[in-house]
Amino acid sequence: RTAAGPATGLIDEFGDAVERLPGAISREAYLDALHSCDVILLPYDPRSYPPERGSGLAVEAVLAGKPIVTTANTFAAGLVTPESGVVGTDAASLADGLVQIAANIERFRAGAHKEQQSARSKYDPVRLYSQLIGLETT
Repeated sequence: RTAAGPATGLIDEFGDAVERLPGAISREAYLDALHSCDVILLPYDPRSYPPERGSGLAVEAVLAGKPIVTTANTFAAGLVTPESGVVGTDAASLADGLVQIAANIERFRAGAHKEQQSARSKYDPVRLYSQLIGLETT
C-alpha cells in the first residue's frame, strides 16, 4: 500500500497496489494510512519543495520507519539513504523506485528502520523545543 498524492499516469500502472488518499483526511485516518503503507511516495516538485522547505509528511514517514520514494533536490530527498528509499528525478524514475523497493522490500524496511532509530532522537519534541528557545544547540 502506498500513499500517493497527485501523481502521474505511470502510477496507474501499479493498479490496486497503490492507494491514493484524498487531500483532506482526519489525523486518525492519516496515521492509520501511514502505518499501513509499505512505501511512501512523495513526488514533490523541487521548485515548490526545495531542500530548505520542510515536509512534515517526510519526517513522519521516517519516524514511522517507512521506505520513501521521492524527488531529487527536495527536503524529503535529504532524509533518504540508499538503504531506506529511492530518490528519482522524474515520474519514470519514481515509478522505477517503487519497483526497486517492491523487489527488495525487506532490505529497504531494514534501512528505513535504521533511519527511524536515528530520527527519533533528532526529531524528539523536547529536543526541538529546547533548540527553539536556545537551551540546546544543533
